[in-house]
Amino acid sequence: MDVLEWGKTYHQVGENRVRMQRAQEARKEIVDGINLEVKSAFLETGETYENIGVARDAISQAEENFRIYKERFDQQWQPPPMCSTPRPCSPRPV
Repeated sequence: MDVLEWGKTYHQVGENRVRMQRAQEARKEIVDGINLEVKSAFLETGETYENIGVARDAISQAEENFRIYKERFDQQWQPPPMCSTPRPCSPRPV
C-alpha cells in the first residue's frame, strides 16, 4: 500500500460519514412527515365521527319535526264529501 493512498482512504471515510449523516437526516425527515400525516388523519377521523353524531341528531330532530307537521296537516285536512248522485258533488250546497 502506498503512503499517499492513506490520505485518499481517510478522505473517503470522511465523505462516507457525511453521506451517511445526510441519509440519516433525510430518513428522519421522511419518518417525521409520515408521523405528521398519520396524526393528522387520526384527528380528522375523530372529527368525522363527531360530525356523524351531530348529523344523526339533526336527522332525528328533522324526523320528529316531520312527524309533528304531518300530524297537524292530517288533523286539518278533511276528505271531500262523497256523493251518490251521478253529477259532480260540490262541497257546499248552492
